[in-house]
Amino acid sequence: QAYQLSKPGFLHSTLRLARFPSVGTMAATVVSNTASFEHNFALDKVCAGRAGADEHSLESRLAALMGVQVEGSLADALELHFKATPEAAKRAASLLKKCVRMLGRCGFKQSCIEVIGAHASFYLERLGPVLAASGKPGMRLTELVHVLCLLMFIAHSHTEDTTIPLRAWHMYLFQGYCSLSVLNEAVISLLERLDYSLRLDPDELQARISFLQATSDEIWVPDQCSRNEA
Repeated sequence: QAYQLSKPGFLHSTLRLARFPSVGTMAATVVSNTASFEHNFALDKVCAGRAGADEHSLESRLAALMGVQVEGSLADALELHFKATPEAAKRAASLLKKCVRMLGRCGFKQSCIEVIGAHASFYLERLGPVLAASGKPGMRLTELVHVLCLLMFIAHSHTEDTTIPLRAWHMYLFQGYCSLSVLNEAVISLLERLDYSLRLDPDELQARISFLQATSDEIWVPDQCSRNEA
């Protein structure tokens, strides 16, 4: 359900998730599955190097919404588009894949993950002009992908009744990149830059979901998406 959250309410929820992850209305299944992927964290380190997602995977289509033309390996496409090193591109592709996998392991259906991805991609698109207006330089690949993953956290907090605590996102995706306190501050900063407006126009939302669900690039091209937000 799309709606705009009040500033105090969402800030309180975000801070609570970051600092007190065991309280609130988080479903027992999410807690259980969070523990499951924590238990299998070592296995994911082994799998992290397998970043050769094809062009029809959800993470590849998320990248396509950033303007990346993915044909074959996502890592190769990121390397070419951002002129990144092979190592940086491989890590970025792996991070996107892990983000999608984490949501699935915590019990979110594919359709829910697509809604989350649609929101997050739109938030990322909105950030570009905001950063440019403030004189900030464009984000490099590593920062960009981490920001997208954090926007996935914000999007899932907005669209889902039960959520994964920020500490779990930090442990699984951001450990080694920044501390939990810095990550929490980044959430607040992103919300401020988005003016706490998290609602998507229904047509915009459906267009992005349709693209993420598609098995052919003929269905929708990202730059044809409407830019109007209610």
